[in-house]
Amino acid sequence: MIKSCLFVGFLAFSFIHGYASGEGHRSSLSLSGSDFHRYPARMLFTPDGNFIVAYRTSSTKNESSTLQIVAFDGRTGHQIGKHSYDVPSARPAKISNGFVISPDGQSIYYVELTGNPVALEINTSTLGIVSESTARFFESNDFRPRVEGATNNLLFLSAESKLPGKAVHIIALEGRDLSKKTIDKQIPESAGWGKSYVLSYGGDSLWMGSGKYWLKIGLESGRVEAKMNAQNDVNRLMAFSGGLVGMTNLSSKGFLQLFDRQGHQLRTLEEPNCGFVSVRLSPDEKDGAAVCEKTGTTEWSFGKTLERKAVVFDARTMASINSIPLSKLSFKTSIGTGDESLWFPQPAVYDSEHTIWMAVPEFSGIITLHAIPLSEHAQ
Repeated sequence: MIKSCLFVGFLAFSFIHGYASGEGHRSSLSLSGSDFHRYPARMLFTPDGNFIVAYRTSSTKNESSTLQIVAFDGRTGHQIGKHSYDVPSARPAKISNGFVISPDGQSIYYVELTGNPVALEINTSTLGIVSESTARFFESNDFRPRVEGATNNLLFLSAESKLPGKAVHIIALEGRDLSKKTIDKQIPESAGWGKSYVLSYGGDSLWMGSGKYWLKIGLESGRVEAKMNAQNDVNRLMAFSGGLVGMTNLSSKGFLQLFDRQGHQLRTLEEPNCGFVSVRLSPDEKDGAAVCEKTGTTEWSFGKTLERKAVVFDARTMASINSIPLSKLSFKTSIGTGDESLWFPQPAVYDSEHTIWMAVPEFSGIITLHAIPLSEHAQ
């Protein structure tokens, strides 16, 4: 049984500074007990503009058995709630596999799938536990497990499969009872389907492919339902209710490509100096923040991250709005072969009509909140 304790007030953070610049206002929050060098944080904005952070705190020098979730007013930075949870013990270098929110904003899910697993469904308003599980969902034939997302009733997980003739293992857990699987399906391997994949929004299909060519496979039918022919190679896809965003990383050049739900390309954002490695949208899906990295290509800098920044963009037009420098540091952990996880600063964003609020985690344990004014053109 996972125990929890609720605190309300101003115990978990302090303002370090806040100032206005040409790019807008910036404030920094320090979270008590945080140690992002050993236990990185996960963050998200709720549909009503609250900002929620989840992070482990150290019980001893080499162990953590406590999870903290802290809620703030995303516009003011004022703490509105804090909850502490007893979770399975973990050593340093533990990275959460996912921290997601249901579309209706009622539930948030915190998930660790490697080591000693834990899955929590938490009421967004009270931060109380709705459901919990410490079961091991994936076995030795599965690797690189991850959280795909959530509907209002289900939490979707996936992993690549080592079973002969199988490509992907999809699991859906029932909301309010995370011990119950409603979907447990192995997706077959097929020539021409590719190895990379992403689950469609809503969980009814799987996009599989590589480069410019991707296929939409129905989970029930097992048949190809749509095809994507991208203008530029796609290294990764991110699914949302309106379609997909494809990320291209050419080390010193990148593209964000917007597709509808059937894979038709709509618009493209080109970045000449770095390649895109991750993207997140605001809860209303109007805006996004993509992490863009410039990677070394010379003999002495090959593979090293030379620059990293967040590119803030309009998710409807794919127009760039602003860019914010990010730390070049990364954090890697591996519980076992094929289960490597990589953490780097990944911003969360919220659109409040005239301002985009962007939260950035720092390795020092600080969360930086950027307020980026929206011009009339951007709106």
